[in-house]
Order: sequence, then C-alpha cells, then structure tokens
Amino acid sequence: MTILTWQSVRNLENSLIDFLQTQITSDSLKLLDESGSQVIPNVYRGKQLKDNWNLPLVQLYCDDKLLTRLEIGSNLRMKSFLIFVEIRTLLPGQEVDLADWLEEKLNNGCDYYIYEPSADPENPIKTFAGHINIDFQSSNPVNLGDNLDKFDKYRYRLVLKTWLNTRG
Repeated sequence: MTILTWQSVRNLENSLIDFLQTQITSDSLKLLDESGSQVIPNVYRGKQLKDNWNLPLVQLYCDDKLLTRLEIGSNLRMKSFLIFVEIRTLLPGQEVDLADWLEEKLNNGCDYYIYEPSADPENPIKTFAGHINIDFQSSNPVNLGDNLDKFDKYRYRLVLKTWLNTRG
C-alpha cells in the first residue's frame, strides 16, 4: 500500500508561506488598524476565506498547473504553476504598499522544500529540494465597487507564474 505524500503544489504553497512569514518576521513588518494600533500581517493558504482569518492578510493558493511540452514528439513536460496572492488590508493604500513589499521580496524567488508529516502536525519535516523561480503575470488592485465587506474593501491581487529548479 502506498501513502500519497504532499505533492509539488502543496510543497510549493507551503514553501512560499514559510518564506513570507520569515520575511515578515525579519523585517518586523507591521500595518496599522483602524484605531492606529500596529498589526502583523497574517499569511494563509486557501482559495476560500475562512472565518478565523484575521486582517491584514496575505492569502495564497495555486490555481492552475501548466504542463508545457519540452519539445515536439516528447512526453517530457515542464511544469509551471499559477499562484494567486490576495492581499487584504484594513486601511486604504496599505494593500498597494504591501503588494510593493511582496513584489520586492518575491522578485528573486525563494527556497523550495519537500514537507512530510511528523508527530507534531503543526511542524512538518521539511527538506531543502531546490529553488522556486517567479515571474509576475499581473499586479493590480481589485475594485469590486462600494458597499463591500471588510475582506474585499482594500484588496490587491498578484498572479505569479512559478516553476521549480529541483535537485536530482
């Protein structure tokens, strides 16, 4: 019997989340809330918003896997992945500032890890496996009109095309 472990998409998402959380911590990045208090941005994975997510936030998820033929007549494929990054903030203008910060941090890509379950589900075992290359496909504020809920009021979307340079 074979147990299916986390595949490339989950490892890619987790590697990006780890990278962004590390960058937020190392830069001591904070945004202001409506009362002027400093708030650390959260990083979440998933296409759907969840009730327990707190603003400001960076939400990321893989939406598409592209399988390009390396050459005509070959079954070898170059896999690339479209990653959507949704930025949602509490005050106007913060979404643009946070997007600029993210673009700067992600510009050179980041390390790619393979994750495996461990006895502590919150801390999987991670093994370095290569590098994530990133190409920005789009970077735009999302304007859905007026009368929006707090999650859509100040929103920005980045679309990244990523591919992996992995070992062996």
